[in-house]
Amino acid sequence: MSVLDLIAPRFSRRRLIIRDFRYRPSSIIGRLARLNFHNARICKGLHMHCCVCGTDGTMSYYFPDVRLRKAHGIGLLRETMRCKSCGATMRDRQMASGLLDIIAKRVGQTEADLRAFRADPRATLKILDSDSFSSINRILRGLPGYAHSQYLPRLRNGETIADGSVNVNLEAMPFPEAHFDVILTSDVMEHVADDAQAHREIFRCLALEGAYLFTVPYDLCIMDTGN
Repeated sequence: MSVLDLIAPRFSRRRLIIRDFRYRPSSIIGRLARLNFHNARICKGLHMHCCVCGTDGTMSYYFPDVRLRKAHGIGLLRETMRCKSCGATMRDRQMASGLLDIIAKRVGQTEADLRAFRADPRATLKILDSDSFSSINRILRGLPGYAHSQYLPRLRNGETIADGSVNVNLEAMPFPEAHFDVILTSDVMEHVADDAQAHREIFRCLALEGAYLFTVPYDLCIMDTGN
């Protein structure tokens, strides 16, 4: 274990603050806003069951840049309130909660968290996750039927990358029709040039009664994505 791990354990509030202040020092003023300290006090008194890793306990409040979040119309709590064990943010837990609902409907497997789903022998759904770096990926990686992807334009579409992920262009997915029971994209579609084509491909690759679970940043004040 490194000295940093001893001083500031992974996913702890101290570790998150050190990391972001180190790489984005210009954001310090926005992160030290009074509202963040108010939210951190509230968060400190909350207890939760993480629906990603199954940990029970308190959360770490990640101090976001209040000015930047306001400019982009992004809620302060969306990427914070992290699980101290797996680092899952509120957005991660929303995705996990939706996935658990789908699992319950598709295979009758009602679980409190994705770690319990993984440990159950009925965990047979074919899932494509477009995030190869999230807390959900860390829990489900290696599970039969679970595939994860990223997109590196310099590599061949469909090529397996060193970390085990598949290089996938969502506008031309390298999979046969009706291949997956569930497809996940979390804050991905706003980066896709032709999102309508990507959605057609997702529909093509979903099995009958398959489910597409996704998140995108949404600001009521912005009427055009600019694409």
